[in-house]
Amino acid sequence: MFRLQSFWADAPVTAAHPSQLVRSTFVRGGRALCLVHPLVMKGGGGPVFYGTPTASIRTLLVWRADRPAQPFFAKLSLPVVLGGERRTLSAAAASSCVDRSRLLQALGSKQGLQVLPETLAVASPQGAFLIREVPPKLRLTPWFALTEHGLLDALARLHRVSTATLVREKLIRPFLRAWMCSALDDGWSCDAHAQNLLVERTRAGLLTGRFFVRDLEDVGVDLPFLDAARPSLRRLARALDTRVEQDFGEGLEQSLHSFFLSGPIHALGARRVFFEELARVMGNPGKAVRDPSAFRAWVEEQREGRLRKPAVPAKLKSWLRLEQRVNAQARSPRHFAPVDLRVIPPRFLPSNQPVFRLPYLEVPLRQMRVRADRVPPVLRRALFLRRDGERRVRCFFHPMMADAHALDVAEHGQGRETFWATPTASPRSLVVWRDGQPAAAFGLKLSLDVELLRLNRLLEASKLERAVAVSGCVAGVEVLREPVSVRQLDKEWGSLGRQLRPDLGRLIPGFSLFADDAGLPLVISLAGPRARAEQVVSFIERALWAPLVEAFARLAFGQGLLLDLHQQNVLFDRAMNGRLVLRDLDSCKTDLELRWSRGKSLAPFTRSAGTLAALKLDLGSSHYDEAWSHSLRADWGWLAQHTLRRHQQRLGRIDGRRLFASLDRLMIAAARRWLGDAVVDGELLRAYGRTDAVGELHSLNAMVHAWKARHRRTPDGRASRARYQQLAALGRATARLERGDTVARSNEVLVTGKRGFALEADD
Repeated sequence: MFRLQSFWADAPVTAAHPSQLVRSTFVRGGRALCLVHPLVMKGGGGPVFYGTPTASIRTLLVWRADRPAQPFFAKLSLPVVLGGERRTLSAAAASSCVDRSRLLQALGSKQGLQVLPETLAVASPQGAFLIREVPPKLRLTPWFALTEHGLLDALARLHRVSTATLVREKLIRPFLRAWMCSALDDGWSCDAHAQNLLVERTRAGLLTGRFFVRDLEDVGVDLPFLDAARPSLRRLARALDTRVEQDFGEGLEQSLHSFFLSGPIHALGARRVFFEELARVMGNPGKAVRDPSAFRAWVEEQREGRLRKPAVPAKLKSWLRLEQRVNAQARSPRHFAPVDLRVIPPRFLPSNQPVFRLPYLEVPLRQMRVRADRVPPVLRRALFLRRDGERRVRCFFHPMMADAHALDVAEHGQGRETFWATPTASPRSLVVWRDGQPAAAFGLKLSLDVELLRLNRLLEASKLERAVAVSGCVAGVEVLREPVSVRQLDKEWGSLGRQLRPDLGRLIPGFSLFADDAGLPLVISLAGPRARAEQVVSFIERALWAPLVEAFARLAFGQGLLLDLHQQNVLFDRAMNGRLVLRDLDSCKTDLELRWSRGKSLAPFTRSAGTLAALKLDLGSSHYDEAWSHSLRADWGWLAQHTLRRHQQRLGRIDGRRLFASLDRLMIAAARRWLGDAVVDGELLRAYGRTDAVGELHSLNAMVHAWKARHRRTPDGRASRARYQQLAALGRATARLERGDTVARSNEVLVTGKRGFALEADD
């Protein structure tokens, strides 16, 4: 026992329902009484206190000299290093503990872990300190003491059970139940080591099955989850200091599998029993019992399932059902890698039709790269705001990317408004709406650091720039515009805002036409109730192939825009009237030379940051064959053939070659309309030796190259060759200047007289 030093000072105080004794002792007017460990300071001139250390040297049992029967605990600052850590207590950490205490007391859970409330924090000039109070008539034993001096055997005799039974049924099993209740229902976890855990006992010494946690500095609270799970506490949760930890994913991995296993369980020698009981509580979910990261995923899955979630926006419900459920993920094995979504947790899989909270950061605009073009109001309100006189951007991120944004959360804090999301056919392309405002839904395409179809799904900077530029120049074909992209300046990836059309409920995803829904693919039902093979093929040629080929030709040959028109990127009108809508503009390749020759604007691309190669703004003559034969012909032709053969017994004999041949005929006809008979006949003669043949041998690349040779546009005006060379060095030029080339400037694009292009970047 020793005397503590105290003095009065103008020190900030944070309080959470302190007792009358604590309040009257430490707060007087606008001043606070500061306690100091005698190792820090000798003599203070304040009231006399005495203390004795607990298991921790800096956490003391303290009492006023005039009230020895009313003790409390004080956690003080010590300028020493213990266990590899300096044991000073900052004002921010002390205040944060009181914030946590206020919240956990408000939860009031009787089934979960209990806490010793930390009711007062004082930012003392000599080092902050905390007051921890003990509710009256509470009898607690530190967990580490259970294995000392035969106490465990004595408790077993009191309970009239074996020591092994006591460990399993009176300690491990009830503790895990309480831990699960706190983590799953209340959204918090702790460093469950032997010093922080206390066991409650009756007056007779029996274990009650309740467990207490002390030292709330290491308690992790998931405030966004709590905000959604406990609406009655929403005002309190949102008023808490932002220093309260909001992402406790790492704590979930460490709480049981590090702290509890290596401390309390190690001391009891009950590792096998622990894993058996953990598996029992979890319902035996395989490797998640022993693997910390898999256990964390299981906990988050369980927590998400217990949330009360809103229904998806009513106007999008029928469309979303097709997007999420009526999708066989069937792709040509010759051209596409198999679709394997096992890297996506079940709570985010489209087929499970999940609705989940979407986290976000509020990042100052000055720290962002924002590219925008005619942003609709619903996206503008969702992404941009002003707080504390500063313009900010809501940077939404997928929950699977929480670890990648851990430092960002520490710097900016996690947004507190509730936004709900549900995936479309792609786990990273979401429909999002603010809580209580489903009518104002918008689309987001987010970055995911996972590999799907052998491609990493991070939305790189060049894709963000490309999508917004294409949104600003596509014409004559309906698309889901992506008019805004946001990216933090310290990251090379970000997200896209997608404009949802008001008539989305009338649209059908292309893949859903060929997936079995209620026993029969929709494409067969639409062809007629008793349609045979011939009628179904004719319907496909008329209602699907014709508008698909026309959209491809209008974009590729008319505008130099090569989109990936595979089955996931095309939506058809329910009336099957030839109308379609395209999506996913970030993968578009652009033929600048064709656009220039057609007199189309190049201005949207001059505002893009990046090299021509990264933005895929090359001469374009090498991508037409791939866009046609791979993304469109192979995908759609194989999908239709595969589907009809699956139902051949009902439909009759299927000639799969006809489906491909009709696509080829439609494409040749479209090429004649856009490129001219002379260009097309020349290529058909080269490939087949005659002009009436169709097949895979001809080259759209060659046709476009021949058309551009006939229709090369002569630039007007003069510009500096030196400037061209300067841009070429930056990767903004597509070809070197040759002797005799001239350089012209038009529409903010530098163009050579032959084939070289250089784009002026927007600084």
